[in-house]
Amino acid sequence: MKQEGNILFVEKGQYLRHKIDGKNMGNKVSLGMIYYKDGRPLQQPYQETIDDYEEVFSIEFNNEKIEVPVVNYDDLVNYLIKLKYSDSKEFAILRQRDEKPEEFQEYNEYCNICKQKAKELI
Repeated sequence: MKQEGNILFVEKGQYLRHKIDGKNMGNKVSLGMIYYKDGRPLQQPYQETIDDYEEVFSIEFNNEKIEVPVVNYDDLVNYLIKLKYSDSKEFAILRQRDEKPEEFQEYNEYCNICKQKAKELI
């Protein structure tokens, strides 16, 4: 994400998402004053900053279109893994890898798919 004056912009294929309301704003936005949050007026309006936005891009993963925050390789791999496995599910699979080798193999293959997709994107 880059800023020139009051304008934020991102690379083609990415877009800006407003952190307050989750609204996708396109690949260019002009920073302004915020008067409302969750549809209610704020007591004290404030000037938007670069920190009010995050970069995201839309990808196809497991035959589904998803929005992914633009992050580093490790964070992206973890994000993709978490789409299928919660922390507690991952820990259970890892603890029981010898007792349930088929389940571990499926998990491991999915992790490798996530790593490959992250390499393609980052």
